[in-house]
Amino acid sequence: MLYELRIYGIAEGKMDKIVKFMRDTNLRFLKKHGFGIEGMWLPDDDNSKWYYLLSFKDKADREKKWAGFLAEPEWAAEQKALGMEDTVMSVESFLMKKAPFSP
Repeated sequence: MLYELRIYGIAEGKMDKIVKFMRDTNLRFLKKHGFGIEGMWLPDDDNSKWYYLLSFKDKADREKKWAGFLAEPEWAAEQKALGMEDTVMSVESFLMKKAPFSP
């Protein structure tokens, strides 16, 4: 199993916008394209980050799912219609595997 931790830097004052987009749009398309969605987190004391963890069978599975997701015309149209281009200021992505002794 391969995990991807994604950390989005959110523009000041835009956290409510990203939460609504993730809940109402992004989550729907992640599910449509078969992503394993392990969880989404908000920091307790900072409105500038959005975290989520995805899972895949392997790197090939990840590449296939991201390619389909990013080519999704309806996702792109909704993102544009909602004016999301000024919301996410940075994206960090970390590919990880569980340690052999991890529960």
